[in-house]
Amino acid sequence: MLTSLSRGARGMAGTAFCGPAGPRGQAACSRCLRATNTGTGAQATVRIVDQCSNGGLDLDVNVFNQVDTNGQGNQQGHLTVNYV
Repeated sequence: MLTSLSRGARGMAGTAFCGPAGPRGQAACSRCLRATNTGTGAQATVRIVDQCSNGGLDLDVNVFNQVDTNGQGNQQGHLTVNYV
């Protein structure tokens, strides 16, 4: 797996993934997710490029800011998203 979250294949923003549902480890690598801010509905599509251990997504900062349209994620230090 890649270790940089800045850009995945084809220039798509990357994320580390260790969510409670979905493929794990190498099986998840290079798959895409659509992350949706549960508070605002803002969405972004990202490619899984790494693993994490926090039980969710470790979004690239630019993607985080893209879906944090109301600023609550930056204020709280985390953002609640749904992903498919």
